[in-house]
Amino acid sequence: MSGRKWVARVILTVVALAGLAVVVAVVADRAILVYCRMNLRSQDPARRRRGLEHISFYHEARAMPELLSVLATEQDRGLLELAGRATMRTGDPSGVATLRRRADEGPDDAVHANLIYCAARLSDRDLRLLDWLAAGAQSAEPWRRAGSAAGLLELGQPVGGLLLIECAGDTDPAIRGFALEQLRRTAGPVTEAIGQPITWPGQTTQPSDETLLAHAQTVWQRCVTVQLLNDVLNRLRYRDPDWYELGRLAHARERFAWLFK
Repeated sequence: MSGRKWVARVILTVVALAGLAVVVAVVADRAILVYCRMNLRSQDPARRRRGLEHISFYHEARAMPELLSVLATEQDRGLLELAGRATMRTGDPSGVATLRRRADEGPDDAVHANLIYCAARLSDRDLRLLDWLAAGAQSAEPWRRAGSAAGLLELGQPVGGLLLIECAGDTDPAIRGFALEQLRRTAGPVTEAIGQPITWPGQTTQPSDETLLAHAQTVWQRCVTVQLLNDVLNRLRYRDPDWYELGRLAHARERFAWLFK
C-alpha cells in the first residue's frame, strides 16, 4: 500500500470515529433527557428529586413542561423548594408565573422566602414584579418580608439591601441566616465595588452585631445607587470580558506574588 493511500485511510478512519462519537453523544444526551423527564413524572419522590437535581446541576431547560408540572403540584415542601431552585437555574422566564403563584400559596416558611427570591432572580429584573415584592416587604409574615427584600435586591432596587440588613438583625436565627446569605451573595460585591467592603458573619446562631448592621446601613444609604447596584448585578450574572481579564490578572498576581518578594 502506498503512503498516500495509507494516509487517506487513516484520515477516513479518524473522520468516521469522530462522526460515531458525535452520534453516540447525541443519543446519550437524548436518553438522559428522556430519563430526566420520566423521573419528573414519577410518583416516587426519590425519583422526582433525582430529576430536579439533574435539572438544577445542568441548567437543563428542555424538560420545562415536566418541571413546571412538578413546581405547580408538588406538596412536599423540600421538593417544592428544590423545584423552585431548579426552575430558576434553567434561566427560562416562563417559570416566573408558576413560582409566583406557589409563593403566594404559603405557608410562611423558608420555602416561601426562597420561592419569592427565585421568581425575582429568574425574571431578570422584570419590574412588573416590583409592586408584588414591595407589598411583600411590608407584609406581617416574616419570611415573606425576607424573601421580598431579597427579591427587591435581585430586581436592582437598593431598598432591598436596606430591608435585608434589617432582617439580618431578626430574633429568628433562620431568618438571620437567610438574610446574611443574600447579603454575602449580592451586597458583599456591591460594597467591595465602592471600596468599603463589609464582612458579613457566617455564624447565624448568635445575634447579629448591632454596630456592624448600623455601619452597613449607613454605607448602603450613603453610597449605593440604582446604577451601581445594577452594574454589580450585571457583573455577577453576565461574563464581561474586561472583568474576566482583570480577574485573571488578579489571580496571577496572587499566585506568583512570591517572585516579587
